[in-house]
This record gives sequence, structure tokens and C-alpha cells, in this order.
Amino acid sequence: MAAEDGSSDEGLEAEVARGRLSLYVESLRLRMPKEQFDLLMRVIVQGADGGTVRISGRDKELFTPEVQQEFFNLQALLGSLAAGHEERADCVVVQLEDTEHVKGAATLVSREDAANPDKLREIRDRLAAQQRQRTSDRLAVEEIARASGMDATASDGEA
Repeated sequence: MAAEDGSSDEGLEAEVARGRLSLYVESLRLRMPKEQFDLLMRVIVQGADGGTVRISGRDKELFTPEVQQEFFNLQALLGSLAAGHEERADCVVVQLEDTEHVKGAATLVSREDAANPDKLREIRDRLAAQQRQRTSDRLAVEEIARASGMDATASDGEA
């Protein structure tokens, strides 16, 4: 459908989504402590690049539940920029039940999924299985390193 000026509604929706994101980021910049805002922006960029986001050291202290909430809010707003995914701006953050391998996890889901305990259990179980596999893989690599005489605990890559 075309707007009065000949532009498409899709173009207008994309402009609104970009404006919403820009305004939200600016509001975060104004109300968050600078260190937390800078961390949040680094994490967003790492996640957008498809990389695994790792938080360690001082950043762990700065990445509070409130910062994590803002991370998910921004993920939703960023996701809504993709054509056909405007509804992502309406996603909500839900805390998942703890498992043996995953503690304190939260995820971004549609409002419909947030109200569906079976869907949340499925997400939680998938995350737990992924973490269980990572733990198993790490232990196997450490065992191989030990068997070959390498220091399996070296964090700087030195043997």
C-alpha cells in the first residue's frame, strides 16, 4: 500500500523502527552509567557480528540484570529493523527456570511464547542441552591436553 506522498508503508515502517531504536539508545546513554552503557554497546556489536558474547572480569560486575534486560530490549528493537519482522519490537524478556547446567538465564520471546509454559520449557531444555554439550566438549579437550602432557588449565594458549 502506498502513502499519500507515493512512498510505501514499508519504508515508513522502517523509518519508524530506526527512529524508535535511535531514541531508545539515546535514552539509555542519558540514564545509564557510562561504563555500563559502553559495555552494553560492545556486547550489542559483538552479538550483531554473530560472535559469541563473552563477559568476564570487571564487565561481569557491570552486566547487571538491568543491563541484561536492556540488552534484550535492544535485540528486539534491532530485530524489528528487518523487513517483515516489525513485531519483534513487541517481544518480551522472560527468565527461564534454572537447570543443572544453566542458571539465571533469560531470553527474548514473543508475548504468545511468554505465556506458553511448554514453549518456555522447550527453550530452557534446548539451552541446557547446548550447555551440557559445551561442558562435555571442554572436559574432553582438557582430558586430551592432560594425556598429551599439556597444561589443560592454561588460559593464554601456552602449553
